Amino acid sequence: MSLVIETDSEVVGYASGYRHVNLASCGQVALLDEIVINPALRGRGLGRILQKITKTGPARY
Repeated sequence: MSLVIETDSEVVGYASGYRHVNLASCGQVALLDEIVINPALRGRGLGRILQKITKTGPARY
């Protein structure tokens, strides 16, 4: 899965990873490979939003 995060129609960050069923965990797990946020916008919680979406699925924030 690849996700982007936009502000004012400009891509300012992205995340890549995947979700799959893991038998040892008895359910789905999310593996996040990377998160990149524009350095000028770091510290605003954008990475946390991408982490949450990776875990729970897409929504509008």
